[in-house]
Amino acid sequence: MTLQGSIATFGVITALMIVLYSVTSPHSVGRYGPLSLGGPAPLQPGIDVAVHPFLNIPQSNFYVYAVEKGAQWCVWAECGMPGALVECMGGWLSGEAHPENADLFGLEGKWDQVENETVSLLVVADRQSMIVGIYPGLRVNDLPQILKKHADLSPMTRECFAYHGAPF
Repeated sequence: MTLQGSIATFGVITALMIVLYSVTSPHSVGRYGPLSLGGPAPLQPGIDVAVHPFLNIPQSNFYVYAVEKGAQWCVWAECGMPGALVECMGGWLSGEAHPENADLFGLEGKWDQVENETVSLLVVADRQSMIVGIYPGLRVNDLPQILKKHADLSPMTRECFAYHGAPF
């Protein structure tokens, strides 16, 4: 094989890897119902949330709200290993899979689809509770991949991924 052939082969392989990464990596949408990138999170720290078991969301490095079947009332590690990862990073994760909050997440009229596991949603917000990611169709178990895209939300990202054995 010639040098030009090797360079061309390397270029093709690199292009394929980039395409594969972009297809398999989670992507945020700009808008979902009342939610939009750069807009306020559906729930805010310090505000009483009548239907939430904590009643008050604590100040955190970042916030993740999960709407999916089985994520009712879970917080941090109660939501599984991804929740423990969020907690380690100083973030807040709560499962919001109850119909009282459907309108906050743009899911009014779609609650039967949440219950049938055909609709799910993850919302990621920064320290100021401004939305930095909206991920329809993704679930709590997808959080490690999503948090890699938002590594700047916590100074502990790499350490927490290492501690929890999640590849970074």
